[in-house]
Amino acid sequence: MLLNFAGNRVRLATHANFKDFVLTAGLEFFPLGGDPKVLAECSYFLFNEGQGIYQLSRLIYQTYS
Repeated sequence: MLLNFAGNRVRLATHANFKDFVLTAGLEFFPLGGDPKVLAECSYFLFNEGQGIYQLSRLIYQTYS
């Protein structure tokens, strides 16, 4: 918020489900593509499963085939 008060343009890039939160805070909103649920699942597989690449490729295949 201090950046706004100092005369700077502040734009937050995030997913559409956070739009109201960002605008309520008085910031500009810029939408990011992608489904945050799918991205979170990918992160989980990469960091917690040990088979991250295999799980990620399977998820991508299931999503886009």
